[in-house]
Amino acid sequence: VCQLAGATPSPDAPLPYGRLGSQRALFNLCRTPVPCTRNGEEEWVPAYRAYFGTEWIGEASVEPLVAEGSRFEPTLDLGIPVVLGPERFIANLEQMRALAEAADIKSENEEDQDDEVDVDEDDEQATELDAKERWLAFLTWLGVNRVLRSVHFHDAEDRAKGWISTRGLERPSGWAFQGLGSLWDTYVEQLRSQILRSDHAEHDLYFYRLHDLEHLGRFSDLAAADASCGIATALFSHLARNWGRLERFTEVELALLEPGTQPARRVEPPRADAKELKRFGDDLWLFRLRRASFCPTEHGPRRPELTWWRSSEVDRRFNRRDSTADMFLPVLADAASTPQSEARKFSQAVGVRAELTPAAFSLQDAKALVERIETLYKDSVTELAPDTLRNQINPAYQHLFELLSGSATDKVHSLEETASLRRSRLLVHDGRGHHRFIVASDVLYAPRGGLREIHGLDSELWTFVLEGRPAVSAPLQRLFGARNLDEVLEWQPEPDECPLDADGLAHFREGLRDVAPYLLARLRAERAEEDRAARDAARLRDFIERVEPV
Repeated sequence: VCQLAGATPSPDAPLPYGRLGSQRALFNLCRTPVPCTRNGEEEWVPAYRAYFGTEWIGEASVEPLVAEGSRFEPTLDLGIPVVLGPERFIANLEQMRALAEAADIKSENEEDQDDEVDVDEDDEQATELDAKERWLAFLTWLGVNRVLRSVHFHDAEDRAKGWISTRGLERPSGWAFQGLGSLWDTYVEQLRSQILRSDHAEHDLYFYRLHDLEHLGRFSDLAAADASCGIATALFSHLARNWGRLERFTEVELALLEPGTQPARRVEPPRADAKELKRFGDDLWLFRLRRASFCPTEHGPRRPELTWWRSSEVDRRFNRRDSTADMFLPVLADAASTPQSEARKFSQAVGVRAELTPAAFSLQDAKALVERIETLYKDSVTELAPDTLRNQINPAYQHLFELLSGSATDKVHSLEETASLRRSRLLVHDGRGHHRFIVASDVLYAPRGGLREIHGLDSELWTFVLEGRPAVSAPLQRLFGARNLDEVLEWQPEPDECPLDADGLAHFREGLRDVAPYLLARLRAERAEEDRAARDAARLRDFIERVEPV
């Protein structure tokens, strides 16, 4: 079949996805059995269910991912069939070369009446690929998978009615969509909300193209459970390396039919017209992946929305002497970022943040960073070295509050968000080289350095480690609930005995009575109301009668 197919196979248009397309006449070829190994035993499996191994496509194969899963969970048995190595195919192709030669024989007396250059006569035509590449192209076209298989709800061997059975966005009957649980309900709910905001809410809605990835649920669960990020790295790398093949399946396609339309009466197989088709956001597998903790970081597996791409801004802020960005932020691991071009496209598609900016930095990120600082230094908090404070902790806190500057002034946050921040713990010091972590709402902030010395405070006073930083004040007080030291200090005089005797005190008060009219006249110049002027006079007389010099 490979030899006779000639130039027909197109690896960019695999047959399993051509049920309703231009290749429908060849669609059933995707069920052609191919020789595979499964759990060490050789067997023949339909092409659309088989996968290429590393002998065919190297590290982009599913085999490294399966091996990492088995390392983490030795009992894992997914039964993934892997096509036998290329050496088993190459010799067979050579044996069938006579078929191709027979197909190309032309009558010696046949004359070409066409003025155009025939394909066989085109000297600039690319030379034939070597046998391995030709088999690779043919098997890919036949349906053998390079990446976790995109399973349409009307899979290759499903006998159901297909898309016409999903009216009203009903769950498809395909096997891959039966064990989704609450994920399916959440997906359909957000899809309906998008449709309600559009002009198509009155149409009859059907799923037309909807996919999940085979084994994705199992691998994403394993990735979230593996704190070493071995599976997360393998899964992310596998999907990123094959992003060019997955990208076509990123959006769900719906058929929007006029009310009363009966698609089952259309010519077999029933198809939707191009004008009836519309794409509405993420396909199911991408929706699932956005909510999975499969991004490898130094902090463990993280959801894409909580992960940062290693940008120049990330390095500028957090890569310092004795510290790296990975210490403080969940940055996508370098091992998962290779090759960089494919990894970057994939990471953006699933929702990894590309740039570290105040607009992208959320209160959830702030809480994670504060908790990370406590995790890193809580065991050594009683003996923090000055270099550690200067090169690691203080810069990390400084960048935290700089990134929160917009959130502290322009955004409105829920009580739940701010309450969570106020329960987090910040580093404080007593001015004598001692440090500890305390709840943020109990923290005092010194708006100027050296306030202890200025006010002569000798008693124990714990304040936030950063002092006199303008960028810190607003977010620290408004979001974390810390208090300004100047606003909470209470000054109470402790007078000595009066140095004057009774005659001296009387003379002192007489002098005050002499200057009182002048003070009242100055106040009266700014107060036109009679009642206020009367109150001023009463208060001043009361003050003169009570005041004592000390």
